[in-house]
Amino acid sequence: MRTAVGHPPKEPMSLVRLIVFVGMACYYPFLIFVCLGAAWLAVALFMTGMHMPRPFRGLLIVLGLPFAFMVLDALLALPALFMRVTGKDEFEIEVPPKWMKGLQALVDQVAEERGVDPPDDIRLHAETVAHVYEDHKGRRILVVGGVAVAAFSQDALAGVIAHELGHVAGGDTGLSRVALRWHLVMGNLEARLAGRPISRVNPLAWLIRGYHFLFNVAWAANKRVQEFAADRHEVELVGEEVAASSTMLFTITEFMPWVRLSAIAESYVSNHESMQAIFAEQARRARAASPSEWRDACRRALKQKTGLFDTHPCLKERLRAMGVSPRQALRLAVPSAEPPASALFANWGLIEKLLTEKIIAVFREVYQQKREIARILTGR
Repeated sequence: MRTAVGHPPKEPMSLVRLIVFVGMACYYPFLIFVCLGAAWLAVALFMTGMHMPRPFRGLLIVLGLPFAFMVLDALLALPALFMRVTGKDEFEIEVPPKWMKGLQALVDQVAEERGVDPPDDIRLHAETVAHVYEDHKGRRILVVGGVAVAAFSQDALAGVIAHELGHVAGGDTGLSRVALRWHLVMGNLEARLAGRPISRVNPLAWLIRGYHFLFNVAWAANKRVQEFAADRHEVELVGEEVAASSTMLFTITEFMPWVRLSAIAESYVSNHESMQAIFAEQARRARAASPSEWRDACRRALKQKTGLFDTHPCLKERLRAMGVSPRQALRLAVPSAEPPASALFANWGLIEKLLTEKIIAVFREVYQQKREIARILTGR
């Protein structure tokens, strides 16, 4: 049941988000300053070496090399600023709007009830539960996974949609789109510095890598704050139990290998079997699991801790924030599927077949690659 209607209060800017903004604003000035210092040191050591006796000349030139290579690495990393990033996801599909009028109506209703703007487009996905992003034109795209449609009730799916639209309302998608260039440059430069052995003796390289480390820690912490804020949107719309059960289901199944989509796809590909409804098969396997298997998987999931670079809080922390105790967790692990979210689609059977084909095609390619590697290793 929906438990709240109205406009949610605007989330105040958290300290970690402020740190992320400061880190982004200061990064390029910091990089220029450090690289200018490195260039000056390299030139000074090279020029001084030219006027020194032979043994000292070689030593000074060697000492200047780490600084020179660091400047070169920084210059080679900067073209990432101008890379064209399409972000095309091979598991994402667009279906005619008339096929999902019910889903569109549900999204519009959730957006109105939560007082947030609806997305510019809705797409389906073969792997994810749900996510939202902004494309290079700034259009907000809501992506709903086939696995969520197959497993969730309409109320539970409404909660998931509220969670994702909460990310839009909180400015999370806009920040991710803007920060993409920073991540590309930092990742490129970090890989170059980490992969060049001579950089290990360069204190300025460690200074840059330290900046990257602290920024990534702040970024992950901010993402976790965003998740808690989005969870609040979900809880306020559908209540603690429905929101918690949705979170529980797909966290716990990661600890039940035979229920994972990847395991199902690999099994069918390796046995050369045909499949048209992978999400229905996943739901069947989940229902077939015994209570003891659910308890064991739940126990393992609740033992997980949040890591320094984790962008999502661990299950125990998310449940605590929702007001659900670990003792309640198992009872909520498998949510009610009535009324089914698949009823929101005019022809869910055909859509599930299209999504299944995408998953199977990817795993068939991976399977063939593994077989080729095995032939090479065995000499057959």
